[in-house]
Amino acid sequence: RHSFPTRRSSDLKHIDLSVYETLSKKMPVALELYHQLHAAPTKFQQSLSKQLDELSNDDFIFFPGGWTKHAIAFQVIKQTTELLTFRIYNTGSLINKYHPKFVSETKTLYLPFVEIVNIPKEKFLNLVNVRALQDLATWFPYNPPLVDTELYETIINQLGGEISPRTYSQNEAME
Repeated sequence: RHSFPTRRSSDLKHIDLSVYETLSKKMPVALELYHQLHAAPTKFQQSLSKQLDELSNDDFIFFPGGWTKHAIAFQVIKQTTELLTFRIYNTGSLINKYHPKFVSETKTLYLPFVEIVNIPKEKFLNLVNVRALQDLATWFPYNPPLVDTELYETIINQLGGEISPRTYSQNEAME
């Protein structure tokens, strides 16, 4: 029989829930986009365009992807009315090949996302790129070995942005 320490709600008052609150407010859009992933590319394109138009600068949308044994998330941040940032969140396969890392004396930490900045909105919403996003988010159960080239190399080059030059301190990476 295990005995677990009990916590009073007063012990948890120091936890910042703002990230969870933001994500929960954005969940309906994420679910709508997820369902549109299986629709015709033009329908997904229209949904993405509508959601991006409604964002303020520095605001974002996200939607899930991956396959049955591995989740990936995609985030689109509106930099300006014409430029976007695209993030691929992946904490599993290939993280050591593509994601920035921080090495301390005792361990190696990886940033959970790759960030592509300065993507022209028009190019992001190009039907070819929209179809590629649909493929990335939905066809992995049938062909996971293509993750390497398709997820990272092809889509990054195709979007026409640049890998973010931003660097993160070890403390920022751990937050």
